[in-house]
Amino acid sequence: EQMLTIMIRKETRRQIDTMSESDILIRPMLGTYASGNFNDILDTIEPGRQAVLEQSARLQELSLSESEWPAYVAQRTQRPAEYGQLAFVRVVHDGKLASEVLESRLSVHAGDDINATILAENANRLYGLQLYEHVGYRLVEENGATGVEYQASAKSWGPNFLKFGVSLEDDFEGSTSFNLATRMTRAGLNKLGAEWRIDLQLGTDPALLTEFYQPLSFDSRVFIAPRLNVRQYNQNTFAVNDTVARYRVSEGDLSLDFGREIGTVGEFRSGVYRGVGEARVKVGVPASPNIDFDTGGVFARFRFDSVDNSQFPREGILADINWNLSRPSLGADHKFDTIEGDFSETWSRGKSSLQLGLSYATTLSSDNTVQDYFPMGGFLRLSGLERGEISGPHAGLARLVYYRRVGNTTGGVFETPIYLGLSAEAGNVWQTRSEIDFSTLQLNGSIFAGMDSYFGPVYLAAGFAENGQTNFYLFIGAPPR
Repeated sequence: EQMLTIMIRKETRRQIDTMSESDILIRPMLGTYASGNFNDILDTIEPGRQAVLEQSARLQELSLSESEWPAYVAQRTQRPAEYGQLAFVRVVHDGKLASEVLESRLSVHAGDDINATILAENANRLYGLQLYEHVGYRLVEENGATGVEYQASAKSWGPNFLKFGVSLEDDFEGSTSFNLATRMTRAGLNKLGAEWRIDLQLGTDPALLTEFYQPLSFDSRVFIAPRLNVRQYNQNTFAVNDTVARYRVSEGDLSLDFGREIGTVGEFRSGVYRGVGEARVKVGVPASPNIDFDTGGVFARFRFDSVDNSQFPREGILADINWNLSRPSLGADHKFDTIEGDFSETWSRGKSSLQLGLSYATTLSSDNTVQDYFPMGGFLRLSGLERGEISGPHAGLARLVYYRRVGNTTGGVFETPIYLGLSAEAGNVWQTRSEIDFSTLQLNGSIFAGMDSYFGPVYLAAGFAENGQTNFYLFIGAPPR
């Protein structure tokens, strides 16, 4: 919304600069009304009427007499548009991608009926690739046939992207976590639309992830993605329900992914990976052993994403299912099979939104090594606990999140929508599947304020656990994970 406001203002000023003395500019006094305030549009009628009345003398110069009006109407009557079918569809652009790649993104094809709404929606599809500064279309006549030609102008400032984020967590009892993250994306590297992404994080949990995404066909449906992932994090281990040690886990792996896009909302990928790592005792009894390990195996992942906004969604479903098989025959020290599933759906009415989230992770077969555990704790993952405070081979979580938009942008760069919300969460980790029971669930909750700023999402939150434990969070430019 911020970027839209800036672009509208820029274009408005450009148009005003082209006006001559004979042109009439009507500028209603709209106050703090912004381009996205559709719910308040009726409030703009009266300011608009007043602005027209103030220019009534100049507008009178353009008026016609009662006898002249019928002739004017007859003169300006247009021939009704002829509805027919498209003889061809093509894309003209000045970017690196092959035209076949862009045409594969369109849902309109030769032989389809001419429909202005559908043609405009397809222009938005091309613009949504974030590679073009402007995308438009026009109907053209060639050899007595009518077709549509989409015209796309490559961005003058890209198409490379750089994002930054900061996260801070503190329980005010001596445990603090701080991370500074950045993401660089280079898009449209070749005719098939290859993309190179690098994620770098420094701080409590340093990490480096780089992936080269290469489509294998013009329709971009099938792809290959070599990936390197290096990370370091804390992991707690337990005896019964008591923490006995905290490990510092360092690991890295190389993987080769093969996948297929499913429409515009889904993706399936699978691959092989090989890695190494170590787990060193950071806090715990001297008898706790240090661990060196090798990893290797295959995995499969399905992801579905129909949410309308990744940070403050108003509607849509987000689902993620991961299956991982690790075997010594593929280079791993330990045998384990794990399945992880996450699901959330959001509904909205007016300025209020409600989100239901469910997560479950289980180990089907494992040697119960600390690096294979599932962590729990952190914002919206038992918010009253420190991030990753508890972990085990089995984990489950259910949460209900409510938030309401209480602020509206007025068009300024730093004036953004503000959201206030709260959550109720129930979950836990278990060392054995037989321990899983509703009576063992931990109840947590949170209150938070969020802002969808020009620099990215901003969250300020406080989490509460049933034992009185609290945790506080600040995220800037990076969503809570």
